[in-house]
Amino acid sequence: MRGFLSTIRKAEAFALIMLAIVAVFLLGGCGSTGTESEGIVTSTRHYESLQISLTTHSAARLGDVVPITYTLTNIGAEAVYLIYGDPAADAQVTQGPTEIWRWSFGQAFPAILFGQLLAPGESNTYSWNWEQKDNEGRQIPLGSYTINAWFDAESVNRVKVTPQIDLAAKPITIVLHQ
Repeated sequence: MRGFLSTIRKAEAFALIMLAIVAVFLLGGCGSTGTESEGIVTSTRHYESLQISLTTHSAARLGDVVPITYTLTNIGAEAVYLIYGDPAADAQVTQGPTEIWRWSFGQAFPAILFGQLLAPGESNTYSWNWEQKDNEGRQIPLGSYTINAWFDAESVNRVKVTPQIDLAAKPITIVLHQ
C-alpha cells in the first residue's frame, strides 16, 4: 500500500509540473499567433502555510486576451483543510474603486460547500481569460487596470476567513496600450 501511495504522489507531482510547463507556454505566447503582450508578472503572498500566487501580463495591446492564473499552494508541513463554495475561486479587474469585470458576474452557482484536504506541496490552480471587456460585454478603453483573484473559502483549518482579504492574491496592475 505504501508503494502505491508513493506512486500516486509521484504522479500528482508530475501532473503539477506538466501543468506549470503548459501555463508558462500559454502565458508566454510562444512567439506564434496573436497576442503581443509584454512581461509576465507573478505576485505572491502568504496566509498561514498557504502561498497565494497570481500570474498575468504587466501590459497588453488593446483587444488582446489577458490570461490570469491564480494558484493556492500548501507550503507547510501539515495538511490544510479547506471548506469552500462554488465557484472555488474568482478573478476581478478594477479601475480605481470600480469593478470593470468579474469572471463569475452573471453566472449562477449551486449553494453547496465542499471540503478539501490540501496536502503539503499540493496546489489548486485556476485560470481565466479576460477579453478586455466589462461586465456588460463592452470593449474597455486604454489605461491602467488592477487584476486580482482569490480562493473563495469559508474556512481554513476550521477558522473562518474573509476570502477577498485573507486568500486574495496581491493585485497586479496591467496597462492596456495600442
